Amino acid sequence: MAPGQSDSDVGAEICGDCSEAFTVGEVTDHLVAMVRQLKALHSEVSVISYREYAAA
Repeated sequence: MAPGQSDSDVGAEICGDCSEAFTVGEVTDHLVAMVRQLKALHSEVSVISYREYAAA
């Protein structure tokens, strides 16, 4: 894993000061779209792949 990147499929960056993960730009847009679709399902539990969603 490269410095400043998270170890998940989500393209998050890691803050150099506090080590918290954060997203910007297109990644944030994908996450918001995914959450909106999941909310529409009215499901209690959902497991999805960011990599597969972002590629679609």
